[in-house]
Amino acid sequence: RVVEVGSGFSSLVTADVNRRMFGGAMEVTCIEPWPRDFLVAGVQGITRLVRSRMEEADPSVFGQLEAGDVLFIDSSHVSKAGSDVNFLFFEVLPQLKSGVYVHLHDIFLPDEYPRAWVIDEERSWNEQYLLHAFLMSNRDWRVVWMAHYMLSRHRAAVSAVFPRCPALGAGGSFWMQRL
Repeated sequence: RVVEVGSGFSSLVTADVNRRMFGGAMEVTCIEPWPRDFLVAGVQGITRLVRSRMEEADPSVFGQLEAGDVLFIDSSHVSKAGSDVNFLFFEVLPQLKSGVYVHLHDIFLPDEYPRAWVIDEERSWNEQYLLHAFLMSNRDWRVVWMAHYMLSRHRAAVSAVFPRCPALGAGGSFWMQRL
């Protein structure tokens, strides 16, 4: 089972994997307040579209995730009063069951956000700082994969394992698992 919060291109990739690798058997729920037309029209491999903000969705969507399931987050990336990021860290993550994987998008730890994003584009994102604080001394979670870290510090090792990986020039996927 996959629950994706913040849908778009990644939804199409997930649907494609569901069709090709799982014969459409994987239950995929997309939570998106402003879905793109292709999601509204329906995509084979996506089971359900929930047209709402994460913080307004039925909480049982998250509570039903079991070991091996994935919560895939591409949020607003901003922690502030009433934000989806705060809801994720204070309401959703604490209720997840052991073994659930969580993916967060656009995480550049241990580095800062890209300078161009902060200076040129004036993005005031702060989600990764909340994530960093969340994980410090937190024995309930383990880090599974930090794409930016691996690609910026261990590119040769990643290239050796994934020689045809098209994303070797980028990376912001952060994976963790509830213990």
